[in-house]
Amino acid sequence: MNKDGEEIIPCKYKDADAFSDGLARVHSKEGWGFINKDGEEIIPCKYKYADAFSYGLARVQSKEGWGFVNKDGEEIISCKYEDADYFWFGAETAEVKLNGEWITIDKTGKQVTE
Repeated sequence: MNKDGEEIIPCKYKDADAFSDGLARVHSKEGWGFINKDGEEIIPCKYKYADAFSYGLARVQSKEGWGFVNKDGEEIISCKYEDADYFWFGAETAEVKLNGEWITIDKTGKQVTE
């Protein structure tokens, strides 16, 4: 609702969060996704789980695993990891778990050595 009490985004979601980086995380019967401030579903509700956007990326979980999407809904880092940490406070790297081992990746998904 806006400040005047008018419904801007229909109440059709099971759950919704505050806007972060211009998008809000929403949960429907199909899964988690993201809407813009006009209520348009920018990233379809298809994920098992999704975190709020931070510094242009959101951590998401599909049936295949964890990965990261950008605000256009592109899976910048494929959902292939058993677990994934965040790119904390805009960090250039994050820890992900692949084949039982934690590795460090950059924002393109490339493994890096620290």
